[in-house]
Amino acid sequence: MQSGAYSRFRTDSTFAPGKLEQLYTQWLAKALADGQVLVYQPSASQVVQGLLTLEKQGEELTIGLVAVDAQWRRQGIWQALLAGAYREAQAAGFWALRVTTQGAKQAACRFYEQGALPW
Repeated sequence: MQSGAYSRFRTDSTFAPGKLEQLYTQWLAKALADGQVLVYQPSASQVVQGLLTLEKQGEELTIGLVAVDAQWRRQGIWQALLAGAYREAQAAGFWALRVTTQGAKQAACRFYEQGALPW
């Protein structure tokens, strides 16, 4: 699964080659250790097609990494992962679910601006 294809770390010339992969590996390992990873896997016999990491920050649950495998994009997986994050936030009693993205990620910005999230 690809993550970071559109990351600012990939386009920032101050980051050494391989640094992006190192950071993403660390972030994912921390999320896995904390039990805060949602995966999209239609059935046990199929591969994981997407994932989303969550982090507790005070009274908010924050979305970290969101990745959908290239061959499965544009099939509603991103929306399903975000809906799952929303349900997790509600079930855990959080009053907010925060997501941050960069303006250069136009598709992500449009998604959030159009109110495609369930809240």
